[in-house]
Amino acid sequence: MELTEEDIKNRLKPVDTYTIDPQKRQAAVLIPLTLGKTGWEVFLTRRTEVVHDHKGQVSFPGGGVEPRDTSLADTALRECEEEIGLKANEVTLLGSLSMHEAVTGVIVIPFVGVINRSFSPKLEAREVARLFTIPLNWLANPNNLTIKPYLRPDGSVVQVTFYQPYGGEVLWGLSASILQEFLNVTNYSIK
Repeated sequence: MELTEEDIKNRLKPVDTYTIDPQKRQAAVLIPLTLGKTGWEVFLTRRTEVVHDHKGQVSFPGGGVEPRDTSLADTALRECEEEIGLKANEVTLLGSLSMHEAVTGVIVIPFVGVINRSFSPKLEAREVARLFTIPLNWLANPNNLTIKPYLRPDGSVVQVTFYQPYGGEVLWGLSASILQEFLNVTNYSIK
């Protein structure tokens, strides 16, 4: 049986679990879910080659806290509208996951939301090269996942989560780790 919105919501932290801390570098991302033909799918973006950070990488829509944001959820929703044209009234926020620290030192808060069927993407061409979905069934398959060493720019080596290519895209690093947490928290398994 497929997880319902209510099932997912009940396994997440409340949306208001975290607050903006002006003493820290914080960012918020949205894990945008949609029901596809074979079950839940997650929207992801591939960043352009002209953005300042994470050129060409696969990620969730999101970004850093700005002074006008009243909450971290507002940050995630504002960034989604700026990057992919997703308006706040086109998503139902279900909850949040754990805080994650990026290699840059930024604290990232992931929120989970379900996208309304009326959503019509409008990509910010300077930031987002592509918007696509990957089925959760594919992401939950352990054959599509590997952990391998990664050489950081500072010369240190860390173990990093990598997915096999899907539709020509490679999901890895923090975004892959966040998805692994989501799958674990929701007890999602291949259907």
